Amino acid sequence: MKPMPAGRGKQCETCYPNVYAGKIAEAKAIAGGIQAERMKQMKGAMACK
Repeated sequence: MKPMPAGRGKQCETCYPNVYAGKIAEAKAIAGGIQAERMKQMKGAMACK
């Protein structure tokens, strides 16, 4: 298995400040996009459809 990409800290940099500022909806939208990217990478690595 390959190591996680360097962009892993993206969630900390973008989501958490929004949560602390009370912008929960924005944080959820960002986190959902980040998670979708991760899932796409994992499915590609595992040759899932």
